[in-house]
Amino acid sequence: MRKQLILIGIVVLAAAGVGYYFELERGLLAALFGGCITVINVLLLYWHQRRAERVARADAGMNLRILVSCAIQRFFATAMLFAFGLGILQLPPLPLFGGFGVALVAQYVGDPNFRTLRT
Repeated sequence: MRKQLILIGIVVLAAAGVGYYFELERGLLAALFGGCITVINVLLLYWHQRRAERVARADAGMNLRILVSCAIQRFFATAMLFAFGLGILQLPPLPLFGGFGVALVAQYVGDPNFRTLRT
């Protein structure tokens, strides 16, 4: 998890630099906020994973309930954070979605179980 979060942080900082280049402080904040949405999703994912290991163990039904609960929470957290960033904070959408997108790519590339690009 640590490697994944470090990679996300590096990529989000690079996206924030690009956002700053195009839209100054608003672009910087939007890209950082978008990256933070992905970090919150990763932390929710790992929290539910640890909970499944601790509580459900080999119970398939309990693991499925935890998986569905995690998916629903991540979906609503993402939607609410986007609504907060776009509606209340009035952040520009392109850097916001850009920061979120590059952080998602970094999340999957930084995953230790990700084998698509490795031989």
